[in-house]
Amino acid sequence: MPNLKEGSVIEWSYKIISPYFMYVDDVVVQYEIPVKNFEARVQLLEWFYFNKRQKGYYFFKMNESSKSNIDLRTNDRLIEINEKNIPAIKEEPYINNINNYTAALQLEVASLSAPTLGLFETYATSWEEIAKNIYKSSSFGGELGKTGHLKDDLAILKSKLTTNEAKIGGALDYVKSNIKWNGNYGIYTEKGGRKSYNENTGNVGDINLTLVNVLSELGLKANPVLVSTRSHGIPIFPTSRGFNYVIAAVEIDGGIHLLDATNHFSTPNVLPVRALNWQGRLVRENGTSAPIELFPKEQAKENVFAALTIDSEGLLTGKVRTSYTNQLALNYRESRNSLTEDELIEKLESNFSGVEITKVELQNKEDLYKPLIVNLEFEAEDMIETIGDKIYVSPLVFFAKSENPFKLDKREYPIDFGTPWNEKHAINIALPEGYAIESIPESISLALPDNLGSFKFLCKQNGTTLQVLSEIEINTPIIGANNYEIIKGFYKMIIDKQQEKVVLSKN
Repeated sequence: MPNLKEGSVIEWSYKIISPYFMYVDDVVVQYEIPVKNFEARVQLLEWFYFNKRQKGYYFFKMNESSKSNIDLRTNDRLIEINEKNIPAIKEEPYINNINNYTAALQLEVASLSAPTLGLFETYATSWEEIAKNIYKSSSFGGELGKTGHLKDDLAILKSKLTTNEAKIGGALDYVKSNIKWNGNYGIYTEKGGRKSYNENTGNVGDINLTLVNVLSELGLKANPVLVSTRSHGIPIFPTSRGFNYVIAAVEIDGGIHLLDATNHFSTPNVLPVRALNWQGRLVRENGTSAPIELFPKEQAKENVFAALTIDSEGLLTGKVRTSYTNQLALNYRESRNSLTEDELIEKLESNFSGVEITKVELQNKEDLYKPLIVNLEFEAEDMIETIGDKIYVSPLVFFAKSENPFKLDKREYPIDFGTPWNEKHAINIALPEGYAIESIPESISLALPDNLGSFKFLCKQNGTTLQVLSEIEINTPIIGANNYEIIKGFYKMIIDKQQEKVVLSKN
C-alpha cells in the first residue's frame, strides 16, 4: 500500500470457515470506538437448530429470512445485522470483564435433525444436562475416587486432622504442597491425579479434583464446582463452552466452603480473583447440580494505624502499621511476598508520592490464617505546606484519595469490587512545638441506601495530638448500574472530605 497515509480509509472483506460445527464465534457488534456502519450476515444450515442470544446493553436489530442452499439442497436460516452509529463501550475501573457487557450475538447449537442422513442429536439444553455430561467424562468424574496413590499420605492426614475445620484447611494445604499449578486452565484433568502427584505439577483440573478426593477421604461431603473465570466471561445461557475452571466445595453445617489449591496463598473461602465470577455450578455424583455463589461474604479489611510527627520545619516523619485480611491479604501476598526489601520499598514509594521509606517489614508472610502485617517507617519533606506563620496539612496525609475512579456520565454495567471490603485509617499526628490548631475539617457520617456501604470521618484535637479516623465500608461485592450515580457521588464526597486541610498557626 504505497499511498497509505494518515486519514486513509481501508476496507476489506473476509470469510471464516470453521470445522467445528457446534461452535460459532460471537458476532461482536460494539467496540471501544464508535462504529459508523456495521453489516454482518450469518448463514445457519437447516439441519441445525441454534440458540441465539443478544448480550450487552446496546440493543441491535436482526433480520431473519430463509436462503436456499443449492449444494446441500437445504433451506437455510440467514441472520442479518445492519446497524449505524453504534456507540463505543467505555471501560472504567471496577469491572469484571468488559467483553461481558459488549453488544454481540451469541450462537450455540442446540440440536441436529437431518432426516435424510438419519442424524438426530440434542446438545446444550440446560445447565443440568451440561454438568451431567461433564461429570461422565473419564477426565472429570472418572478421576473422582481415585486415591490409591495417596493411601499413605491419607493415613497420616486422618490421624492428625480431627475437626472439620482442621480437615478442610489441612486438605487444602496438603494439595497445595504436593501439586503445583502449571498455569493451565481446564475443568478436566491434564495428566490425571496419579501422574500430577508423582510429577508434583498439574493443571487446574488435576489439582482441584485431587483436592475433592482428599476432602472426601477425610469424611467430608465434597464435590467439584464448575467455574468460568473472569477472563473467560459470564455464560448467559447453557453452553458446553461455559466453564473453563473447577474448584472444590465442602457442604457442612448447612453452608458451603469453597477451596482452590492452585494458588499458594489461598485459604478456605478466599479464592484467587480469577475465580470470583458470579456463579459456579456444583456437580454431584448422582447427576444433580446446583448454582453456587462465588463471591466472598466476609469483608476484606485494610486497617492502617499511623503515628506521625510534624516538626517546626515542616518535616513529616512516622511509623505505619497496616494489616490486610482475606482477599486483600491474598492479593498483597501474591504480588509482593517475593520482592526484596529494596523492591518492596520502591513499590511502596511509587504509591506514596513524595515519601521516602527508611524501613519496611512484613509479618505473617506465610502464616495464611493470620492477617498480613506491613510495618514501615518514613519521612516526607513535601507533605506539609507552610505559608507565613501557618501550616496546612491533609489529616490523611498521603493516604487521602485524590481521584474519583468513576468518571462516566452514565455506566450501564455493574460496579464489581470482587469482595465486600472495609478500609480504616486511624492516624495520630503530633503537632509541632509552638503551633496550635486554627481549624480542622468537620466530622461526618454517611450511609448509602440499602446498606450498600458507609463513610465515617472524625477529626479532633487531643492535647498536642491531632486524631483522625477515616473508615470506608462497602458491604456487597457487586453494585448494580442503577446505583452508579450514587456511588460516583459517594466517592466524590469521600475525596472532598479527605482532601480538606488542617490549619495550624504559630502561638
